[in-house]
Amino acid sequence: MIDEKDYLADPCGSASLPLWKTLQIEVPDNIMVIRDDEYVEGTINGLDEPYFKMIHNLENVSVPVLSDDYVLSTATDDEFAAHIQECYESECLSVEEIGIYKKRQVYDTNLWIAIREQKTRKIGASGIGELDKSIGEGTLEWIQVSTAHRHKGLGKYGSVYR
Repeated sequence: MIDEKDYLADPCGSASLPLWKTLQIEVPDNIMVIRDDEYVEGTINGLDEPYFKMIHNLENVSVPVLSDDYVLSTATDDEFAAHIQECYESECLSVEEIGIYKKRQVYDTNLWIAIREQKTRKIGASGIGELDKSIGEGTLEWIQVSTAHRHKGLGKYGSVYR
């Protein structure tokens, strides 16, 4: 079991997951959560999905400007689920799973954003962030940009929006 003080001293080196997940979520027996430096080639059988965790000190952050073609917006649970499904070939988040995210202690409505095209009102990018207020740790859980809206700075805008 990790302690908060040790975690805060080295969040990326002490745990693969955010502290709240490390302390609260029971990892099923058929799943292993390991850091890259703990991985030994050939020791794990089956499917694996690499994720990454990094820390940002929030210094020297340039704030991108959202083009006049887009507007920052909210979205319904159905819209978030549909946009995530549109952006990934093999990933999806159901409306029911969206509801579970919203029941977490780290849910913050201000960190759920959609960027819509002004003309069509269609979502071009969306993001779901979480904030553990007890230690001031924010995480970006889902950041996605529709194919037609890529390379326009929308993902960058969504990831630094405050």
